[in-house]
Amino acid sequence: MTTEARVTVVIPVWDAYCAHLQECVRDLMTQEGVAMDVIVVDNASDSEIPDLPGDVRVLRLPGRVSVGAVRNAAVEHVHTPYVLFLDADDRLLPGTVQFLADELDAAPAAVAAICKHVLWDAKTDRRVIADRSPKPVVYRLARSRHLLGLATLRFNIFPIVGCAAIRTEVFRDAGGFGDGNLGEDWELCAALAWRGRISFHRRPGRLYAVEEGSLWHRLQTRERFERQFEAFQQRMATDRRVPAYAKLLLRHGIRHAHARDVDRLTAHGDFRPPITELRDAA
Repeated sequence: MTTEARVTVVIPVWDAYCAHLQECVRDLMTQEGVAMDVIVVDNASDSEIPDLPGDVRVLRLPGRVSVGAVRNAAVEHVHTPYVLFLDADDRLLPGTVQFLADELDAAPAAVAAICKHVLWDAKTDRRVIADRSPKPVVYRLARSRHLLGLATLRFNIFPIVGCAAIRTEVFRDAGGFGDGNLGEDWELCAALAWRGRISFHRRPGRLYAVEEGSLWHRLQTRERFERQFEAFQQRMATDRRVPAYAKLLLRHGIRHAHARDVDRLTAHGDFRPPITELRDAA
């Protein structure tokens, strides 16, 4: 661990993701302008973790946990003011870490700095900047913490993994990611939105791998969606930073909209997100 580092990059990995890890770390090491610590968290992988540079710290969990929990497991080992979470099959674009760290340095009131992600087909290297990363309305909503907070109670409207630097102490106060493999990032986004200003930027920051079999691009059951929404609602209802009026809206209005979302997504049975995002977003 380097004493001058400003950002810690956390990379969870297990099984098939191990095949991407060396290239992910190699690209990460080409980031310039900011000192970093890198923590790889081995989520009780059945595949061997490949050889990595000596200054990369590897933590091994004793048993398999959710992707949200494996990311959270690293945070007690983070000693830098900022933390960034990266998936092993994604790639950071040049200059992203320095840009995000500089933005937080320049904005002491901001709890996180977030840039856009680029949809990426690793096999063809096709890249598309999608409007939903984040949704255009976010840049306007972000002028008001309360408006952005309310919007996050209804929708998962901005990305957080791979394209965001977060103040480490705020991340801890927010409770980290949700303990799940679906919607775990949404829980963190909503918690952060109620803790201070989030600085959004239109600069592309990461290549987001769109591939069959990822945690999102697989068969999603109705039960899984219901668990996701229930976990989200319970967390927001107990978060001390979510104001009472917002909790009231969540309990008496927004949760019914969530139920309609589940009905819509699973109207024809279990839902498989289409793998055509790169074509659709063009």
